[in-house]
Amino acid sequence: MTDQNTRHAVDLFAVIILFAGFVLVGISMVLFGSRIYQKVLASMEANGDVRTAEAYITQKVRQAKTSGAISVTIFDGRSALSLREDYGDEAYLTYLYENDGELCELFCAEDAALTAEAGSAILPLDSLSFEQVTDRAVSVSLTTQAGAHQQFLLNTEP
Repeated sequence: MTDQNTRHAVDLFAVIILFAGFVLVGISMVLFGSRIYQKVLASMEANGDVRTAEAYITQKVRQAKTSGAISVTIFDGRSALSLREDYGDEAYLTYLYENDGELCELFCAEDAALTAEAGSAILPLDSLSFEQVTDRAVSVSLTTQAGAHQQFLLNTEP
C-alpha cells in the first residue's frame, strides 16, 4: 500500500505543480495585458487632446466670414490668434491663446482692455503658439499636457 500511496502523492504533487504553473501564467498574462492597456489608453488620451485642440482651432478659423479677419498677435504677453468680427458698427475680437496650461478663448469688444485671465478655458494644453507664415497661412504649434506635439498650417482665407 505504501507504493500506491506514494504514487497518489506524486500524482497529487504533479497536479498541484501544474495548477500553480497555470495560475502563475494567468497572473502574468493579466499583468502584462494591463500594462499594455494603460499605455494604449495614455496614447489615445494624448492623441485625443491633440485632435480636439486642432479641430477646435480649425473650426474657429473656418467661422471667420471676412477676408483679413484672422491675424497672429501678442495678447497679454502671449502668442494668440485674433479673429475679428463686425456686428453693426461695432468690431469684436475672439482671441485663442494658452494661459496657465489651458487653451483659452476670449470674445470681447475690439477696444476692451482685458487680460488673459478673462478668457474661458477650453481644454488642457501645455503650450500653444501661432506664427504668420504667409498672408494666407498661419502655423500652429501645440503640445498637450501628456507631451503629444502637433504642428499644422491653417488657411486663413474664407
